[in-house]
Amino acid sequence: MFCLAFADSSLLAPDLSILFTVAIFIALVFVLDRIILTPVGQVLDEREKRTSGTIADAKKVLQDYEQRLADYQRRIREAKAENYKMLEERRTVALAERAKKLEAAREEAAREIEAGRKEIEAAVRQARESLEDDAAAMAKSIAASVLRRPLGG
Repeated sequence: MFCLAFADSSLLAPDLSILFTVAIFIALVFVLDRIILTPVGQVLDEREKRTSGTIADAKKVLQDYEQRLADYQRRIREAKAENYKMLEERRTVALAERAKKLEAAREEAAREIEAGRKEIEAAVRQARESLEDDAAAMAKSIAASVLRRPLGG
C-alpha cells in the first residue's frame, strides 16, 4: 500500500529543485576543475616533460656510450693491427738476420772444407812422394838383396 500511495504523487514532475541541482553540479564542475583537475593536469604535464627529458637524456647518454665504445673498439683494432705489423717487421728482420748468419756459416763451412781439401791434397801428395821415395829405396834394397851386390846410383 505504501508503494501505491507514492504512485499517485508525481515524483518525476519537474520543478525548480532540478534547476538548482543542475546549477550546483555545474558550479562544482568548475570548482573541481580549478581546484583539482587543473593542478593534477599540470603535475601530469610536468611529469611527462621530466619523463620525456629523462628518456631523451638517457638516449643521448646511450648514444654517447655507443660512440665511445665504437671509438674504443676501433682504437683496439688499430693497436692490434699496428702490433701485428711490428711483429711482422721484427719477424722479417729476424729472418733476414738468420739468412745472413746461415749464409755466413755456409761460406765459413765452404772455406773450411776447401782448406781441409787442400790440406788433404797436400798430405796425399806428400804421402805419394814419400811412398815413391820409399818404394824406390825398397826396390833398390830388394834388388840388392836379390842380386847380392850393391846397386849404384
